Amino acid sequence: MNLYSIKTRILLVVIFALIPSAAVLILMSTETGSMVVRNAKNQNAFAASSIAYQQRLVIETTRQFLKTLTLDRSIEEMDIGESKVLLRSVLESNSYYATVSLGDATGMVVAAGIPVTPYSLADRPYFSKMMERRTFVIGGYVISRSTGLPVLPFTYPLVGPDAGIYGFINAAFILKSYGDIFSYDKLSSDSIVEIADSAGIRLFRHPAKEGEGAGTPVDPKLWAELSAKENEASLVFKESDGKPYLLSYEKIDGDADGLPDIFIAVKVPAEKAFSALKGTIGRSVLLIALSSLFAIVIAWIMASSTIVARLERIVGIANRFAGGDLSVRCGSPRVRDEIGVLAVALDSMADSLKAKANESRMTEASLRAAVVESEILLNEVHHRVKNNFQIISSLLNLQAGSIEDEKARQLLLESESRIRSMALIHETLYQTELFSEIDFATYIESFVGEARTGLGDARSGVSIVVEADSLLLDLEKSVPLGLILNELVTNAFKHGFPDGRQGTITVRLERDGGTKAILEVRDDGRGFPAGFDHRKGAGLGLQLVTGLVEQLHGICRFENAGPGVSALVEFPL
Repeated sequence: MNLYSIKTRILLVVIFALIPSAAVLILMSTETGSMVVRNAKNQNAFAASSIAYQQRLVIETTRQFLKTLTLDRSIEEMDIGESKVLLRSVLESNSYYATVSLGDATGMVVAAGIPVTPYSLADRPYFSKMMERRTFVIGGYVISRSTGLPVLPFTYPLVGPDAGIYGFINAAFILKSYGDIFSYDKLSSDSIVEIADSAGIRLFRHPAKEGEGAGTPVDPKLWAELSAKENEASLVFKESDGKPYLLSYEKIDGDADGLPDIFIAVKVPAEKAFSALKGTIGRSVLLIALSSLFAIVIAWIMASSTIVARLERIVGIANRFAGGDLSVRCGSPRVRDEIGVLAVALDSMADSLKAKANESRMTEASLRAAVVESEILLNEVHHRVKNNFQIISSLLNLQAGSIEDEKARQLLLESESRIRSMALIHETLYQTELFSEIDFATYIESFVGEARTGLGDARSGVSIVVEADSLLLDLEKSVPLGLILNELVTNAFKHGFPDGRQGTITVRLERDGGTKAILEVRDDGRGFPAGFDHRKGAGLGLQLVTGLVEQLHGICRFENAGPGVSALVEFPL
């Protein structure tokens, strides 16, 4: 499928138009899904609340049961004989308890509902808690010392007139009794009930599972959730086996000390709890897919028959236009819609293009002739300027030959040299046919060639070496830089090698990065005299160099190069 075709774009328009409807359906399915999740959580939380309510009844019933026993005279007066008879009678009518016992303030059990050898509960944490808080307390998972059964102990203190504790009454709830007293009608068939004490030790599990009975620790991740600060919650979590569950839990503070004594947890495998969610999402996805497919098929058929075929014909005609055939036409459209208007506009454009093509051919021929004429004229200008400079140079040279004053004659020769350097600029432009800029490296080679003949190797034994990078410069920079080069080379000959001294002059041109260039003229002659400053008391040549460098917005440095002098000009491009 061509992503840039009209049909594809129409399909994209249809798809984008379907997005709001799909978004509404997705939103509705999301809300329905959220409702399913809320209902599942609420149902599971209700089941946890039902189990917690039944656990609270066990606690409250036991509390009232023990409190009532403390009011009996035989218990209140610690009458061991009568207490044994009472406790045995009470135990026979309450089969949920392993034993009911009476003990003194030291923790020693002195009477019980079953015959036992006296034993102590002083080491039990719940006994210490009862003595400290002086009220009814709930213990944790223990093995009964009188029966050997797993039990949950409840203890109530006996408080004397002086507010001191002189004994206690204890009831040991048999953990297996949970299976008989709890009602599971609020639970789903896949629900799992876990009851744990404050230490995370399992008191009960429904349904029973080998290895997870009373006295075993609950799953560490489950205990981490149960130990959170919330007193009740419903959430999805994963146990250590990685299986996700919907968990609802409640914490029970049975003795009102502000700390949970018993934890009730009801969990359901998430797959079972949210099974209705799959059907809801599946129906929504199917509805979105079918409606989208129907709209796309209709759009594809309509686009092919009513739009694309007509556009393809127009594109074919436009391609023939591009190939140079301006004689074809779309003709009058049968349907005056946007595509028909496009066909009429294309025919009109073809007529206009044909007329303009004829006009352009004539204009192009005229422009070519004008360009050739301009090039000839500009070439002639540079040629004439060069000739004029050469005439002036020759006149100055002839004039110098007729002057006997050596100083005046030297001044005329220096002026002639400057005129000659400017003429060389225009000669270089004329020879290279670049009318706006020159390669200054080529100019340097030409200049040095003339200098060797006039001043250097041929006459004084001074050689000139060129180290120049290719650098294109316009006339605005080439003319002053050519004059600077002339002055620096002339000064090197004149002052660096007097009295026939031999040596070398090096001319270096290089681009320094992309924003500036450096021109250096260096010789190995006698160098500057001590204390020389080119800016103070210098001759016309160095003054001219200083002014021309300023014109280039550059800087100029002169220094003894040991031996000889280095003149370095740095200017921006």
